[in-house]
Amino acid sequence: MSQYIIMTVNFAGLMALIAIAFALVSRSVAGLFTRQILLGLVLGLGAAFVSLQPIMHVNGLQVDPRNLFVGCAGAFAGPVAGMVSFLIAAATRYYEGDPSAYICILSLFLATCAGLAWRALVWKHGNVGPGRLVALGLAISLSYVCTFLLPRDDWRMVFSSAIPFLTMTNAIGTVVLGGFLERERRRRLREENLKDQASVDPLTGLKNRRAFEAAYNAEVLPQTATSGVAFILIDLDHFKRVNDTYGHAAGDRVLAGSPQGWLPACAVPI
Repeated sequence: MSQYIIMTVNFAGLMALIAIAFALVSRSVAGLFTRQILLGLVLGLGAAFVSLQPIMHVNGLQVDPRNLFVGCAGAFAGPVAGMVSFLIAAATRYYEGDPSAYICILSLFLATCAGLAWRALVWKHGNVGPGRLVALGLAISLSYVCTFLLPRDDWRMVFSSAIPFLTMTNAIGTVVLGGFLERERRRRLREENLKDQASVDPLTGLKNRRAFEAAYNAEVLPQTATSGVAFILIDLDHFKRVNDTYGHAAGDRVLAGSPQGWLPACAVPI
């Protein structure tokens, strides 16, 4: 009993470390592709580390919850992260020399697919609550159907003693780990929305002076003398007359609608 308590404490600590690393990568890496690779690396290493303390051994077969990490990689970090974490977890499983390694690798692949399917069907369509996180854990647990590819004596023993425990671990683990990752995703989205609101004029929807200066410093100043830079200045003739004649509300409608006439002709979004 004490062994399982120690394993549970270590498992919880590992999930906390994974959540912290996930947050650091999400906040410090801007590029989507690079961020997905690093997040896949984080969750893949989590899958590798959890195998160092398996839940149990059944007829010589190692049982551990590494499917949880590869499933969460696909669910919360995307397909690239899911593939990276799967490759890391599959490599560690292969080099363990387990005779059932290929079956376990197939199970890891199915767990990654389950996470990606959950991402497409659930994650992208609204807020994620505990019920949907439990559903993710159960979907990841479907990957254990590969147990039936084991010899009959082995799969009966694994299915009766290990699979129920792993399914419960996945359900609880997705609520805990998935909750951390979802909270970090919401925080990043809030920051991006606030950043967008601070750089966009609410009336016209165009970038404001702060965003213009940032774009100038990033895009124009690094240009060489031979690159060539062009600016277009647009003025609305007789706009004061519109305000004076029809009121400021009408003037606001003119300002809001005028970009729609020339924005489609711009090659670069403004």
